Amino acid sequence: MFQNVLRLLIVGVLLPTISCARNPSDSTAFRFPWQETPDRIPGVKTPQERIGELKAMAATPASPGVAEQLALEIQREQDPQVRCHIVLALAKVQDPKAAAVLHAGLEDPEESVRIACCEAWGRRGGPEAVQELSSVLQAEANVDVRMAAAKALGDTKQAAAVKPLADVLADNDPAIQRRAMESLKTVSGKDYGYNVQSWRQYAAGGPDVPKERSVAERLFGRTLF
Repeated sequence: MFQNVLRLLIVGVLLPTISCARNPSDSTAFRFPWQETPDRIPGVKTPQERIGELKAMAATPASPGVAEQLALEIQREQDPQVRCHIVLALAKVQDPKAAAVLHAGLEDPEESVRIACCEAWGRRGGPEAVQELSSVLQAEANVDVRMAAAKALGDTKQAAAVKPLADVLADNDPAIQRRAMESLKTVSGKDYGYNVQSWRQYAAGGPDVPKERSVAERLFGRTLF
């Protein structure tokens, strides 16, 4: 009997409150704990929406003033993923302000943004890109960012990238060495596999070195594939 009375009391308390939730305009409407509250602010784009716009911007020719607009935006942007896409959108914008943003982005506190900047410089190409990426290889402490810089140097297709890539063949990290050799292959059109000594000789301007044959090739005297 007591339990039935208790149930009636609970229903009597909750029903008026729950009925308020039927009116979506009521700011005091009751919500169960598992119901999500709206996080959209009218007139403000979500990070996902902004990233979609930036991807489209990166795929199309830049409109006048885009570098100035994005230079202002990245200074106040708190989301590192949005900052990543801002620098990628500026990769091929031939404007001094775009280059300034990409230069500053290499000092961003977020590793992901610095990696995106390396990729952007690789897409941009040219002597300035080689200079910026070479500095990253020499000064950056984060291995992933250095790997991105080594790859981007290959993407520039600039002959000037050979020296900075050859310089890191003495690096203690085998992954950096390997990435540098892959980029040297891209830049030079040569293929010395992963023979560090052959790549050093090539970078030093020595005589052309034949590609080192694999164990199978040495055993059977021909390429198997």
